[in-house]
Amino acid sequence: PIGASRIGGVPDLPAGEEWPETPSAETERLGFLAEINCAEIAPFHINGVFPRSGHLFVFADPEDTNFTAWQIFYHPNDELTRTPLPD
Repeated sequence: PIGASRIGGVPDLPAGEEWPETPSAETERLGFLAEINCAEIAPFHINGVFPRSGHLFVFADPEDTNFTAWQIFYHPNDELTRTPLPD
C-alpha cells in the first residue's frame, strides 16, 4: 500500500518531490533503496532517535563504491504518491 515501509521497488514520494540525482557533473538519477514509515517503527524507537510519524527516504548511486552519492530525507506527513523512476 501507499506509504508502507519497503526496501527497493518504487517509492511513494511527497507530491512535487523530484527524484534525487547524483551531485556530479554527470547527473544521473539515484537508485531507490528504502522508504521507512516512521509510525510503523515507532514501537521499536530507542531514546526517541527517530520521529514517530512521517517517512524517511533513502536513495543512493549503486555504482558509487566510495558511498558519497547518497540522499536521505524526511517528509512529515502522509501525502504521498507512487513515483516510478522518470524516463
